[in-house]
Amino acid sequence: MLQLVNAHVKVMMPLTGISKMLIHDEKSVEEKYGIKPSQFVDYKALIGDASDGYPGVSGIGPKTAADLLKKFETFENLYHSLGEVAPKISEKLAIDAEQAALAKKLATIVTDAPVHLDLSQCSLELVTKEDFYNAWERLGFASLRKRLEAMSDIKNKTMPEEQLGLL
Repeated sequence: MLQLVNAHVKVMMPLTGISKMLIHDEKSVEEKYGIKPSQFVDYKALIGDASDGYPGVSGIGPKTAADLLKKFETFENLYHSLGEVAPKISEKLAIDAEQAALAKKLATIVTDAPVHLDLSQCSLELVTKEDFYNAWERLGFASLRKRLEAMSDIKNKTMPEEQLGLL
């Protein structure tokens, strides 16, 4: 998500559940990772992401990746300049070039997907509790209604809107 950060976009990340959150802006990304948010996809391509299931370049960790991106700015510039990289690192990059390119593709959030949305149809005033319940059921969240009802000690009744925290 940090690749989306810019002068107009910040990313809120949970630290502990939803009770403690951290908001990342351009400055905090640079301070924490040593790279610009626009370089985050390239960074992930180099170091990989175990939680998303792609390996990156074997033997390239966060510090090396950040140092390489500081010097070469982009993944593509780095790969066009392998002769300027220390031989040991250059060899690792060359060996894992294909999986690094795949990792970059997997790490990239598509931001130009066509979205057809009529904002006038998004008003919460048009939505009822039953609309929520029907949507949850349709999407396979069958137990959600039961859990919400149990939380408010209401069995087989609908929950007041203010308890949903959505309206």
